[in-house]
Amino acid sequence: MSVKHAPAPRPVGYRDPAGIRQALRISAVLLVAMVGPYLMPGMSEYQVWASGEPVPLSGIFEFASLRRPAMSSQGATAAAAQVTDEELLRAALLPRPESEEDVGGNDLPPAQALVEFEPAEEEQIAVGIEDPTGEMVHFYEQMLRVAAEEPEALARIAVYGTSTNGADRATRSLRHAMAERFGDAGKGWVAISPGWRYHTHQDVEWSHAGWRTQVVNRGENPTGRYGFGGVVATAIGVGALSRFATVEEGPSNRSIDRFQIYYRAGPEGGDLEVRVDGGDPEVVSTQSDNAEDLVHQIDVARGPHEVSVRSAGGAVELYGVAMENQGPGVVVDAVSLIGAFTRVLLNFDSDHYAAQVRSRQSDLLLFWLGANDAVAAGVPFQRTRFVEQFTEILERAQSARPESSCLVMSIMDKGERVGRFIRTHRRVPRVVEAQREAARNAGCAFFNVYEAMGGAGTMARWRRMDPRLVSGDLGHLTGFGSRVVGRIMYSALMQGLAAHAAQAAQ
Repeated sequence: MSVKHAPAPRPVGYRDPAGIRQALRISAVLLVAMVGPYLMPGMSEYQVWASGEPVPLSGIFEFASLRRPAMSSQGATAAAAQVTDEELLRAALLPRPESEEDVGGNDLPPAQALVEFEPAEEEQIAVGIEDPTGEMVHFYEQMLRVAAEEPEALARIAVYGTSTNGADRATRSLRHAMAERFGDAGKGWVAISPGWRYHTHQDVEWSHAGWRTQVVNRGENPTGRYGFGGVVATAIGVGALSRFATVEEGPSNRSIDRFQIYYRAGPEGGDLEVRVDGGDPEVVSTQSDNAEDLVHQIDVARGPHEVSVRSAGGAVELYGVAMENQGPGVVVDAVSLIGAFTRVLLNFDSDHYAAQVRSRQSDLLLFWLGANDAVAAGVPFQRTRFVEQFTEILERAQSARPESSCLVMSIMDKGERVGRFIRTHRRVPRVVEAQREAARNAGCAFFNVYEAMGGAGTMARWRRMDPRLVSGDLGHLTGFGSRVVGRIMYSALMQGLAAHAAQAAQ
C-alpha cells in the first residue's frame, strides 16, 4: 500500500533562490519596457506593436489572403480598406521625377518595337534602372511581344531575394500588377516543401508533409544541387506528399495549362506518384543510369487545376513545381533565401545551377540580396570581398543563359535606433555602392531601390505612417510595405520598357 506524503512545510524565514528572484526582476523590467511606451506621451517610437500591424515576428511572414487586398492609409478600418495602390504610393512620400528627362537616363541600343508602349502616370518614379550597356533589352523585347499579344509569348522574371520577401509578398504585388496589365501566365515556381519555417508562397494553394529539406544558405548538400529555388526536398520514406493548386480569386494563377515537376534522377532513384485533379495516379520513375536533373511536364486543358506528388518507394529527390499557361503573359518566380548572405549563392554547383536556369528559361534574373550583409551584428562588411563574390555570382548567372537579362536591385533603407530617433543604418550606403560596382563589373543593370523609396530616413518615415510600412525591427516590410516596394519594382520595369519602346520606334 503506497502512502502519499504531503510536501514538507517551508522553514521560517524561507526565501526563494536568488536565481528565481533575479528572473522575476528581469521579467518585471521587460514588462515595464514593453508597456511603458503605451502609457507615456512621446514614446510612440518605442512601441513594439501598433493597432493595424501584424503581431511582432509572425507578421513578417504571415499567410496573406489569396484575394488581393486594397491598400489602406488609415489603418485597418473598413473605410480605409478602399484606398488604392496609387494613393498609398503617394502617402509613402516617394521622391517624384521633376520632368521626363529625370526618369531612367539609359542609352539603350535600338531595337525593333512590336507595339507602342506608354507608362501610366502613376508609374513615374524619380529613380530609373541604370542600364548603359543595354543588358535589359532581351527582357524588354520579350515584354513587347507579350504586350502585342503574340501567341504563347511569355516573359519570365526570377526574383532571388532574402527574408524581406520570404513570404512572396513584394513579388505578389509585382505579379499582380503584371497580370492585370499584360495577362496572367500562372504562378510560376514553387518549392516542393519549405526550406525555412516561415517560407511561404502567395497565389497558390500549397500543402506539404513528409519531406526533409536542404537549403543553399547552409551549404548542407555536398553535391551543391539545390535546384532552381535553392531548396532540395528528399522524401522521408513512402508517402511524402505535396499538393499545388490554382486559386479561385485574384489576378494571378486562376487558370493554367501545364505543370512542370523538377527532380533529380539517378541509379538509386525511386518512384513518384503524380495525380492531376484527384484522378488516377501516374508513376514517374526517378531512376536513371546516370545522375541527372530532369523535368516532367504534364499538359492539361486550360483552366483551374491541382497536382499532387507523392513518394511511392525508393529515393525521391525533388526541387519544385512550376505552374504556367501558354500566355501571353508574365510569370514572376519568387525565390526566397531566408537569412541568406549574398555569398551563399556560391554554394550552388555551377553546372547544376546553369542547367536549372536554362530549364526555367528566365528572361530576367533579378537579384535582390544584401540585406543581411548590411545589418548582421558581429559580421564585418568587407567591401572588396563582397564585390568579388557578388560579381562571380552574377557572372555565373549570365553564363548560364547569356540571352537572359540580369538586374541587380539594391537593398532598401534599413533603420537603427539611436535614443529616441531612427536613422539609416551606417552600412546601407556602403552596401548599395558595392552592389552597383558588382553589377557594373558583371555587365548587369542596376536599380537603386534605396534611393527610389526615398533614401536616408525612409524607415523612420515608413514607421510613422498609418498603416506602418515597416515592422518593428526597421528592416522587414509589413504587408502594406511589401505592396509599395512591389509597385516600385513594377514602375521601374515599366519606365525602362517605355524608354526602350520609344527609342526603338525612332
